[in-house]
Amino acid sequence: TRAKMLAELGYVALAVDMYGDGKTASHPDNAAKFMNEAFSDMALFKKKFEAGLDLLKNQPQTDPEKTAAIGYCFGGATVLGMARAGVDLDAVVS
Repeated sequence: TRAKMLAELGYVALAVDMYGDGKTASHPDNAAKFMNEAFSDMALFKKKFEAGLDLLKNQPQTDPEKTAAIGYCFGGATVLGMARAGVDLDAVVS
C-alpha cells in the first residue's frame, strides 16, 4: 500500500478505511457504490477521517505539527474535501 511505502521511507503513515467495514473496491461498479455510500453522510465521513488523523497525531513517533494527507481518486476527493472542511492538516496532495 502507499501507506506502507511511505512508512518504509521514514514517514509515519496511516491508511484510513473510509468505506467502512473493510470493504475494498475490486470493480468500478463497487467503487462508485461504496463512494456514494461514504459521501452520503458527510458529518460521519469527516468524523471517520478526523478519528484516523487524531490516532496518527497521538502516536509517539508523530510530530502533530507536521501532518499531511495524500489520496488518489476517491482518496484524493477525500483529502481535498477534508482540507476544504477545515480539518487540521498542513498539506494535502491529490
